[in-house]
Amino acid sequence: MKRITALLMAVIMMFVFVSCGDENKPETKEKEKTAVAENNEEKASAEEKKVEAEKEQPKVELYRFEAEDGKYGYKNRQDEIVIPAQFDYGMDFSPNGLAQVKVGEYWGFIDTTGAIVIEPKFYTTLPFGDGKLAGFQDEASGDWGFINEKGEVVIEPQYDVVREFAKNGLALVINVKSHGFINEKGEVAVPIELEYADSFTDHGLALVRVNEKYGWIDETGALVIDAVYDWASDFNKSGIAKVKIGDESFSINLQGKEV
Repeated sequence: MKRITALLMAVIMMFVFVSCGDENKPETKEKEKTAVAENNEEKASAEEKKVEAEKEQPKVELYRFEAEDGKYGYKNRQDEIVIPAQFDYGMDFSPNGLAQVKVGEYWGFIDTTGAIVIEPKFYTTLPFGDGKLAGFQDEASGDWGFINEKGEVVIEPQYDVVREFAKNGLALVINVKSHGFINEKGEVAVPIELEYADSFTDHGLALVRVNEKYGWIDETGALVIDAVYDWASDFNKSGIAKVKIGDESFSINLQGKEV
């Protein structure tokens, strides 16, 4: 009996030894690496296909139209009416899927189904633009502040003029002809003391005027292109701006170099 038990133990030990030896063989390790690599490639490929599929999904694009009775509604690209004409006025949809509409004397916002998500109770409003806040004007004081996507006032009316929030999260505000920028918390990001400023572009620069000369600042308020121009346009999508010094007109790039 002992001899049989010993024999069985020997066979088991040989099996374990051979199995371990196979796992440590170079070709076995290479196969394992290949299998892992193939698995990772499959996962990456699946993720890429998912991203591409999301890109290919058609975006909901609606365009306002005016009916014969003067009411406004929205159509899709196929010229099909999606939201019947029922508003006294309507503006285009912002990237967040909300559009300004006027009902009677006041403004509110609808979603792409035509449902009112912010009640028409504001004297004047701005689009949401690239941010999650929209400017509104207080009827009593005439000052401007900002509301969120629920219609809640998050920045109290305190400015003479405001503009939409840019992609960098800053909005142009004006008080008594002095220009500056605030963030979505209402904090001053660039002091409201510039003699002139325009909203930030997608390139992250804002056109400003300093001592009657034009230049560009970044989101910290630092001049990144010196204010030396007598006239300047904003940068276009290609990153080119037209400028003028004296009688000479030319174009510059985002580094302020002539092109």
